[in-house]
Amino acid sequence: KKKCFEKLFIELSKFIIDKERINIIDLGCGTGNFTAKLLSFKSEIYGCDVSEKSIKVAKKLHPKVNFSVQNIEKLSFEDNYFDVVIFSGVLHHFENLNPPLLEAFRVLKKDGVLFSYDTNLFNPFYWLLRRKNSIFYVSAGVTANEEPLSKKKIINAMQSQKFKNIKVYGISSMPLESVPGKLSFFVPLYNLLDYLLDIVPFVRNNIGSFLITKANK
Repeated sequence: KKKCFEKLFIELSKFIIDKERINIIDLGCGTGNFTAKLLSFKSEIYGCDVSEKSIKVAKKLHPKVNFSVQNIEKLSFEDNYFDVVIFSGVLHHFENLNPPLLEAFRVLKKDGVLFSYDTNLFNPFYWLLRRKNSIFYVSAGVTANEEPLSKKKIINAMQSQKFKNIKVYGISSMPLESVPGKLSFFVPLYNLLDYLLDIVPFVRNNIGSFLITKANK
């Protein structure tokens, strides 16, 4: 995961002009390993997750971050509070993207940045093995509400919530360390193919393993 977080951090950095004295929130932060990297911006960093257990661990590991247990569809923060809102691989857990995006729009300042990353529906691996109506679907290691996203679904939801400057593109070379169950057999092959996808920009943009989304309020 370390290499993946490094790559995601680089993508995020492209969209943040002022990297100091801003408020940043990481939604779906888990135990805070990616959130802690945001401290290099020398800003006020917040991390939220629905899991009390994860937040307890995050607070212990990264005491300089403001962690709290939150429902990201109904955050406790005031309107127009954050300069940057990050969805850390969490939007693909929502069948309807509008409620979390509406809440992100509410807490973002005018012209603030929304950044997210999610599994790509049209990546061959996710299309075959993680799409629920695929005959090859494998449920090990995923939650019941988890489904890869398409560019079209993300863009439509962003537009419906009045975000502007919407940009959605694929990235690859995001290696897996391990996966549960019988999918573990595919890890070396997946990592090789994911690396190869990263070489050709057009291919990477369309069927890369993850979709990066950037927009402004």
